[in-house]
Amino acid sequence: MPLPQGSLTESEKTMKIERLNDNQIRCILTAGEMLKRHLSLNNLAQGGQEAQNFVREMMEQSSEEFGFEPNDLPLLVELSPAEAGGISLTVTKVNSLDEIPASAKANHLLRALQAIVNMAKEKEGGAKMPVPAAIFTFDARRPLLLPPELKSDPRGVHTALYLQPKYQVFYLTVSASVKYQAAFNNVCHLLSEYGRSIPATEGSQVYFDEHYIRLFAKNALKHIADGELENALPKG
Repeated sequence: MPLPQGSLTESEKTMKIERLNDNQIRCILTAGEMLKRHLSLNNLAQGGQEAQNFVREMMEQSSEEFGFEPNDLPLLVELSPAEAGGISLTVTKVNSLDEIPASAKANHLLRALQAIVNMAKEKEGGAKMPVPAAIFTFDARRPLLLPPELKSDPRGVHTALYLQPKYQVFYLTVSASVKYQAAFNNVCHLLSEYGRSIPATEGSQVYFDEHYIRLFAKNALKHIADGELENALPKG
């Protein structure tokens, strides 16, 4: 019998995802992993619950691992066989629906996968908090110290680090989807003892990207804890 939604173990949830470039990811499922998930080409073509669970997990994992966010761009889905009966699923962000080949639009299986991917994208988009949801500042003339508990970015929490060179200020942005609200709150609570919290707006990220030096686009907590900040700073 199919497993109920959300009942997969952590080992079953792990899938191999590669970022091919900023606009493209590839997910590879072995025959064994497909069996665990009760997946088949027929199930994928019908857009069953197992297929929906798989696609939602793939999109969530690619967002957390690589920052792959479809945003408002159309997605091209391609499917090909992998070794020993597995499958390889490639998702590409395109600028227009016109870039999706007619062969993909005519393929029933790819149309079903396209619909599931769009459904997952819409659900994820509706659950997101403003980006960044929190901002902390630090004096860049001193060593940037973080809570010892934060040696990496907790699952579902996304951080980035910027430098305002004129006034020598670090800006650490923190964001997460509503699903990871507890982890987000914990990170912000710990950071509040080390940095100064300032108001965040939906335009903060765009302003930082345009006017400040981006040192770490993601996983900033891990990069800082690993001692990589010194090499990321501009020379001279």
